[in-house]
This record gives sequence, C-alpha cells and structure tokens, in this order.
Amino acid sequence: MHKQTSATLSEASLNELNSRLKQTRWPPVIGRDDWRYGVPQSWLKEMVEYWVEEWDWNKQAVEMNRWKHYEASVDGIKLHYLHAPAKHPDAPPIILTHGWPWTFWDFKDVIG
Repeated sequence: MHKQTSATLSEASLNELNSRLKQTRWPPVIGRDDWRYGVPQSWLKEMVEYWVEEWDWNKQAVEMNRWKHYEASVDGIKLHYLHAPAKHPDAPPIILTHGWPWTFWDFKDVIG
C-alpha cells in the first residue's frame, strides 16, 4: 500500500538545524586543509555559512513538490518515490534509482 506525501520540513526542524549549524565547534586543522586529507575545513565553513545565511528550504520544497510524492512499505522498508508522467503517451516507463549519498533530487533535470 502506498500513500501520497510531499517534501516538507517543520519550522521547528529548520530552526533546530539552523541553531546547530550556528553552534558548530570547529576542530583544529591538522596537516593540510585540502581535499587530499578529506573535506577541507575552509570549504565546510563556507558551506555552513551558505546554509545558515542563504539557503532557502521552502524554495526547494516548492520545486520538489512539482511532482507527486508517495511513500510505500515493502517488507517493512519505507520507500519514497515520485511519479512523473511522460510528456508523450507512448513513452515507455522508466525507473530511476539512486544509491547513497545521492537522492531522487539528483534526477530533477532528467525528469524535467
């Protein structure tokens, strides 16, 4: 059985995320701060600043909710999927799947 759902986050969840990001305790940089040693702290600090100051979840949710989202349970495993009908009635159906760390959102330009 499946049910329709949508991409949503509560205001409380967003506020908590923002608070946690602002309270990040940065460890000292050991060695070189470049990609050969993992994620550079300088890059990560820029990302956190972007998430706190510029990123707009609600804008993303509107974009994500252009399609119908569904949830289903298969053998006790919760699945999320969306249905994006083809623009042409004779087009064959396709299933796009992803692995970690990607999400369905990586296919947004393919889905159209």
